[in-house]
Amino acid sequence: MKRPTVIRTGACALTLALCAATTSACTPQENPMSTNTPSTSITVTQDEEIPMTSTLPEGWYALEADGFSLSYNVSSDPEDSFYHNAVNAQRYEKKVLREIFALYGDLPVTIDVAEWARSDRIDTENSETDSQVEDLPVRTIGGTPAYGHTYIDSTKETPVRVWEWLVGRPDGVWIIDATSTSTSPDMPADIALVINTITWTPTTTPQSTPQSSTPPPTH
Repeated sequence: MKRPTVIRTGACALTLALCAATTSACTPQENPMSTNTPSTSITVTQDEEIPMTSTLPEGWYALEADGFSLSYNVSSDPEDSFYHNAVNAQRYEKKVLREIFALYGDLPVTIDVAEWARSDRIDTENSETDSQVEDLPVRTIGGTPAYGHTYIDSTKETPVRVWEWLVGRPDGVWIIDATSTSTSPDMPADIALVINTITWTPTTTPQSTPQSSTPPPTH
């Protein structure tokens, strides 16, 4: 696996996640929405992204995506968010998932998020540059179940600790990566602050102010 991890997930893992959300054979004709759909599945129902926000620790920076399709990118370093204390997130939107799975018409986009996370963990175990791979306990991020694993990334001379979670939401599947310059499995306080305060807040269209029927005064 190469950093950044947010663009690592391949079609194979996604296909496994889709198959796990169906009742039997994985074919485009199967209806993923059934009474046998795993409780770890999410059906993506909307195209518009729900913005993700969190509390920014003192001395941290909000960074541009830097060429990657990141929806959220904050770091303790003003230029890099992959090899410093940092948190970034990438969203797989419904349109992209439909293209990957060749889901047409009214077929719902239903993904087993836990299975996807398990497949990602297997990919990490098979990587020559990653070690000490461990599953993370299921937790909630922004009030939504999050499934993930942690590992040490030794791609560069100075290794970093990475925590990766997958979160299924109505606007897509989000991959959230937290990176620490410490290889300890204990999460630093600044990273924990970001992760623990993540929220998704739907944008609302401001209502127009009713116009008064009283004409303005004349002078």
